[in-house]
Amino acid sequence: MPSEYTFTQRNELDSAFQVTYEGILRAYEEAGEDSSTAPDPTWVPEIIFFRAVDNETGELVRTTFYTEEWARQLNEGEITNTESAGNYYSTERWGPESELYDVEGFETVADNEFPQVYHNHTYPNNTTLAEEYGL
Repeated sequence: MPSEYTFTQRNELDSAFQVTYEGILRAYEEAGEDSSTAPDPTWVPEIIFFRAVDNETGELVRTTFYTEEWARQLNEGEITNTESAGNYYSTERWGPESELYDVEGFETVADNEFPQVYHNHTYPNNTTLAEEYGL
């Protein structure tokens, strides 16, 4: 992800990641566990961490994560696309290659802190990501 990508360009990549993950999860659920056509459920991770680096410099641009629970909630109509995107973007952190890295109010991350920086991410029920997923 080039560091100069606009929000729209970043959003297109983010949407592609989310839609792919949601589609894989949906395919498994629709096929049923006993079906010979169902994907292997162990292939669908409970959480996916995204690490975007500049494709020329290799420097960290930003990170975020997305959970199976959020994808499942969207697939089952419990939350809207906007709420799902809100969950995803609430975890966004900016790396040294981003113009937002030194801007006050934005969460930051160094390359060597990822993905451990998210272990203390707190959910509305006051549990952490580490507690929820055994990290």
